Amino acid sequence: THCISSAASDVYKRQDADLGDEEQDAELLAHDPRDWKSADLYAVMGISHLRHKATEDQIRRAHRKQVLKHHPDKKAGSGGLDQDGFFKIIQKAYECLLDPTKRLQYDSVDENANVEPPALKSNYDFFEAWGPVIASEARFSKKQPVPLLGDINTPKQEVESFYAFWYRIDSWRTFEFLDEDVPDDSSNRDHKRYIERKNVAARKKRKTEDNARLLALVDRVKAEDPRIKLFKEADKKEKERK
Repeated sequence: THCISSAASDVYKRQDADLGDEEQDAELLAHDPRDWKSADLYAVMGISHLRHKATEDQIRRAHRKQVLKHHPDKKAGSGGLDQDGFFKIIQKAYECLLDPTKRLQYDSVDENANVEPPALKSNYDFFEAWGPVIASEARFSKKQPVPLLGDINTPKQEVESFYAFWYRIDSWRTFEFLDEDVPDDSSNRDHKRYIERKNVAARKKRKTEDNARLLALVDRVKAEDPRIKLFKEADKKEKERK
């Protein structure tokens, strides 16, 4: 048993050997720490290839690497000046991604994790183009596992179940992360309440827009689905036969 666990551990170490080793580009390194929310937080941690799939342990280990690499003391020692801006963003990213609620809020608006639908009126294989899009959207479903697109041989009943699920999908996606910051000073309570009301209204609007976007996306998938056409043709032939 010890040999098996040791071997599994070695594989685990090899898989994560480069965890957090992604190089941040110059633009990200120069990002204004006051505007940390607009930075790609997974790229900040060097795990942009993992994104919402990163485990808490992977985030912790990636963070340790970033601290060793970007600590202001180390930068100052190598002659760098004013290097603590990016370090502040690292700390903010770490706090955000380790807090389950804040992480869900960030993952809700992480555009870099999205897979874009194929361009209209372009040539593409239906299943190759739409499969990854559906898999990407599936992460927002409260109910898991989510039925995926399948292929040309997926039975009619499963295809019908797929669309029944996606037309009623219950998304956990929220938009608090994009809130305007509420002033800390409580001297102007009216202004504070105004910002809070504005944020609630903006969240509701974004949620409504996102639900409409997803519904339109499923409509388009169904309209292009070659299986639907095949099922209709088969039904027509069966009626003629009868």
